[in-house]
Amino acid sequence: MMNKYRPGKQSGKETAGDPLLEIHDLKTYFFSEEGVVKAVDGVDLIVNRGEVLGLVGESGCGKSVTSLSILRLVDHPGKVVGGTIIFDGIPLREIPEAEMVRMRGERISMIFQQPQASLDPIYKVGKQISEALQANTSLGRQVSWDRSVELLKSVGIPDPERRAHAYPHELSGGMAQRVMIAMAMAREPYLIIADEPTTALDVTIQAQILDLIRRLQSERNTATILVTHNLGVVAGIAERVAVMYAGNIVEEAGVDALFAAPLHPYTQGLIESVPVLGEVQKRLNVIPGTVPNPIDLPPGCKFAPRCQARQDYGLSVCADLEPRLEPVGLNRKVRCWLYHHSPQHEAPLVYDQTTMAVKARSADIRVNAVESHPPRQTDKLRNQERPNLLEVNNLVKYFPVRGGLLRRVQAHVRAVDGVTFAIKEGETIGLVGESGCGKTTVGRTVLRLIEPTSGEINFEGEDILQFNGGRLKELRRHMQIIFQDPYSSLNSRMPVGESIAEGLLIHGMRDAAEREEVVVDLLLRVGLEAYHARRFPHEFSGGQRQRIGIARALALKPKFIVCDEPVSALDVSIQSHVLNLLDELQDDFDLAYLFIAHDLSVVEHVSNRVAVMYLGKIVELASRDDLYRNPLHPYTQALMSAIPIPDPTSRRERLILQGGVPSPLTPPSGCRFHTRCPYVMAHCKQEEPPFKEYESGHQAACWLLE
Repeated sequence: MMNKYRPGKQSGKETAGDPLLEIHDLKTYFFSEEGVVKAVDGVDLIVNRGEVLGLVGESGCGKSVTSLSILRLVDHPGKVVGGTIIFDGIPLREIPEAEMVRMRGERISMIFQQPQASLDPIYKVGKQISEALQANTSLGRQVSWDRSVELLKSVGIPDPERRAHAYPHELSGGMAQRVMIAMAMAREPYLIIADEPTTALDVTIQAQILDLIRRLQSERNTATILVTHNLGVVAGIAERVAVMYAGNIVEEAGVDALFAAPLHPYTQGLIESVPVLGEVQKRLNVIPGTVPNPIDLPPGCKFAPRCQARQDYGLSVCADLEPRLEPVGLNRKVRCWLYHHSPQHEAPLVYDQTTMAVKARSADIRVNAVESHPPRQTDKLRNQERPNLLEVNNLVKYFPVRGGLLRRVQAHVRAVDGVTFAIKEGETIGLVGESGCGKTTVGRTVLRLIEPTSGEINFEGEDILQFNGGRLKELRRHMQIIFQDPYSSLNSRMPVGESIAEGLLIHGMRDAAEREEVVVDLLLRVGLEAYHARRFPHEFSGGQRQRIGIARALALKPKFIVCDEPVSALDVSIQSHVLNLLDELQDDFDLAYLFIAHDLSVVEHVSNRVAVMYLGKIVELASRDDLYRNPLHPYTQALMSAIPIPDPTSRRERLILQGGVPSPLTPPSGCRFHTRCPYVMAHCKQEEPPFKEYESGHQAACWLLE
């Protein structure tokens, strides 16, 4: 007998475009000692069959909680307190838990942000997919295993028979995410919720994952909710976009219309904050302020405290009444008093759907939620010929691999294998490449946080490899680091003021009042307040913690800072804040940066020169303008072509690399890139190409250039 909540499966093609998921007035609250956290507060959303809906917004806006609410996976003390969720005619909030368990995986699947944390470390990945296939079915063990291998093959995992026997820790981030996608697709669900599926991945792996999601969605007509803060990703894959802010949807539109004419000031701010490849600005646009605390939401429009348009138009109604999400044309909605009338005002703007443009009812004034800053005239020091501050020559770092009863060295991981570069005073060199290429090892070895195997490191003309004891301690004053994860680099049991002052104390500043004065000055310098010194790391947002990490690095007035992926985990608006801050500090203190990243659009905005690294070696080095105008190495070309552009109409040739970076334990012979290079020649496999200058100041290592 068929369950009343389980209608027979229909053909997706027959019903494509019909509503599959309908959410109305969804409210999910978390009940804490501090108060009620209104994480989701009245969300209305429709997902049609076979479409990709992008759900975008900053961290803390309620995107992930909305996704978990759909699947009834919100943990205590959270609770869905109101609203309806209708999936394929089934009221998900009303069905028994046992039925909801069957619904997950079979009808709705989820791809989580951190695949390594989602996979069970003690089971092989093939077994985990098999379990998903066997759940609530009579599928046999061998049949489910064979199907698991087929799924791994379908998501592009090489040698799927062998990989099915691998444990999660044996897979790269991209491979683990492919396993999660295979598991999500195992039961051929109608809807997949992908929660930040590419956030922690390199741009090349990100491109592979997005192409995979696009292909599977096309082949199987599966609807997808793509949760992300990367607008470039949304522009490249989504058909519709819903923008979320402070627990509400503030704008909803087709992807072309949204990017052509973003209506809500928050949407405008998000789009204008994105660093765009080829459009270098001295100062990136930012949205002022931060997402409000969901325990203490402001009255009226939740975005009003950050909205410049409210001031431009003198809209006092924004602080008094909360607007509703209402239509402004066919298939387009916005929650903003700029477009909707109220008893207190007449809307100043109107959206012309025919031209996809915003027009003023009375005056043609452009709406802008983004702070506008004139270019800073500070490039003079960096454009002049200046002496080298840091010189790195033939740097090598091998990590021994030990094994056997006596723990003898059996092999070496060649993390850095002959790297040479120099950084001038006041200059920024961007060091880019995929994870596993050795970028972070270079940064930490230069600082002597890791001892090199061989090579030379000269700082201000002195060989720092000869330093020890007091001289090495003194060197630390002049060379600092900003870590990728600010939370793990701060002592969770220590107020941030003490963390910032720790270096001052170590280097002889004994007077507590003097240290406090320096700490307060640093906090103000990085855009925080003096009272923040007494708070603990967990009380800050990700962007604020990164500012604290920057303040700590500046405490000893260094000359050189290694910035190790300082913005990779931040929302786009916060990322722009931090990049602008780093630029201002460089101008004010004449700092030199080694800026490590895998996002070339970010590197373009901060760097004077760029070095591209692959599997322990630099394969291309040039000035920023030369490298981005004419990349010589195929690897650099692939990195650039993989960068998502926040423009759905953009059409460019893609050079998508297959597979991941080979193991540095056994690097390929000849050119190390030949296993992934689309232009590989026989000679590439046999002999390593020389690293030489092909144009003035433009060096590369590739046989294609010979």
